[in-house]
Amino acid sequence: MTTVSPTYAREICDGPLGMGMQATLRARGDRVVGILNGVDYADWDPRHDPHLTAHFGPGNLNGKRINKEALVAAGRLDVDIAKPLIGMVTRLTEQKGIDLLFDALPALLQERDFGLAVLGSAIAVRCVLRGLAQRFPAASRFARDSMNRSLI
Repeated sequence: MTTVSPTYAREICDGPLGMGMQATLRARGDRVVGILNGVDYADWDPRHDPHLTAHFGPGNLNGKRINKEALVAAGRLDVDIAKPLIGMVTRLTEQKGIDLLFDALPALLQERDFGLAVLGSAIAVRCVLRGLAQRFPAASRFARDSMNRSLI
């Protein structure tokens, strides 16, 4: 059995994240394995990544702006290209610390001028993000991608 990380493999065997199956998982012992998330930089090198609109590297960063412009256009985001854009792709759960974002984001949006793009799914979290978007319309605008997931 595999999980998303070694830490999560331990958590489901020992704590409430096991959802009542902790004893069964512990009985499987070393068959519960967590595969550490990571990036293969040979495949995901921005100097030659085929998925990017424009390539860039240490000697030439121009492609970063072109990619940002493409992302903003694809997401139909109302974001000033000259300002920072923070992106987050994750499961929107307290386990991932999304509650910390909710605590910090209102003050950050009042103090700083930046865009925020969040891709994920969770009904309660989407409601909070929609509320923040309504309070700070200059900082974020909602769009929908083809999978009907919120993009702020």
